[in-house]
Amino acid sequence: MWHKLNETTGGDPKRNKLYIDAFRGASKEALEAMEIALTSDDFQSIRTSVHGLKPLLLIIGFDPIYETANHIEVVIDKGDSFEEVPDACERLKLQLSEALNALEATP
Repeated sequence: MWHKLNETTGGDPKRNKLYIDAFRGASKEALEAMEIALTSDDFQSIRTSVHGLKPLLLIIGFDPIYETANHIEVVIDKGDSFEEVPDACERLKLQLSEALNALEATP
């Protein structure tokens, strides 16, 4: 699971922790922001929240979560399938929650 992160950091535990802590914080912020934005169909705020996660998702190696985030961003950018956004956001929230739970179980 951590091979991409270790490639980026050279396996340095301190650097790994910095990225993981950044992911934890960014994920929690994005989840809160998406929840608020979804109640008012604020798709640009959703896009901004999702876009901000993508670099960390790639660095750490959460490729399936990255794909969901990218899908949300593409759908919003196209502007013709907004009805897909809530379900995709629910999928992203579940994936992020699972990743955060897995990180909590990791020493």
